[in-house]
Amino acid sequence: MTEINTLDQNDHDLLIRIDTRLQDLIRDNNEYKRQLGRLEVEKCSKDEMNEKIAIRTKEYEDKLEKHIKDNEERLSDHEKRMRKMERWLFMAAGALAILQFILR
Repeated sequence: MTEINTLDQNDHDLLIRIDTRLQDLIRDNNEYKRQLGRLEVEKCSKDEMNEKIAIRTKEYEDKLEKHIKDNEERLSDHEKRMRKMERWLFMAAGALAILQFILR
């Protein structure tokens, strides 16, 4: 009789473990289904992705062109200033040469 009770207890424990494991598997499966459904909603087709990449590329190209234009304007402004300073430097050097020639 004790053997029968022990076997029944072992079978009962086994059924409980199987039930617990089955519940875990069902829960995991439902979680995977939920995640898969969310991914299917969020996924993009190749065309959509290429369109998004083209839009981003255009935005970056526009920003780059703006920065290049700003830098060209700044460089042009510096070039003008340097030309003016160069003119004044040559005039000052000429004036010093004349003063040196006169004072000798």
